[in-house]
Amino acid sequence: MAERHVVARTADIPEGGRLIVDVKGHSIGIFHQHGKYYALLNRCPHLGAELCRGDVVSLLESERPGEYTHDPSRVFLACPWHGWEFELETGQSYVDPRKMRVRRYDVSTAAGAEVNAAQDCAEATTEDGLTKGPYVAESFPIDIEDDYLVITLGAGSAAKRGVST
Repeated sequence: MAERHVVARTADIPEGGRLIVDVKGHSIGIFHQHGKYYALLNRCPHLGAELCRGDVVSLLESERPGEYTHDPSRVFLACPWHGWEFELETGQSYVDPRKMRVRRYDVSTAAGAEVNAAQDCAEATTEDGLTKGPYVAESFPIDIEDDYLVITLGAGSAAKRGVST
């Protein structure tokens, strides 16, 4: 079953930036590139380096010396230990494309009102079988007015691409 976790405000990661978060024991790097958010496991499958601390680079190809093409829309993360590159959108490595891939996570944006509604729904249900008593403390509504980043953990959650802002 997929679990959604609010991890940050969209304003916490400026364009071109990154944020490393812990979600249920998983260190995950979230990247904001070209108006999209991407999330990868912060562990290089090669030798276990903190992958998400590496450099973000774009595709540079050459068919012969002195001639090259640059595609800034294809963005890669280079491992800080050995320079192996993994595509942010897919987690795919091109060093060993059949075997080497980084786990990626779905990351989406949610308006504050959606986050607030989800919290209200979660608080209304009790999983431990407790019966509500007759007394209720005075409470005050809280409105969440920002946009938030939500990571999805669970089966099948890594199938989608980056989310546009």
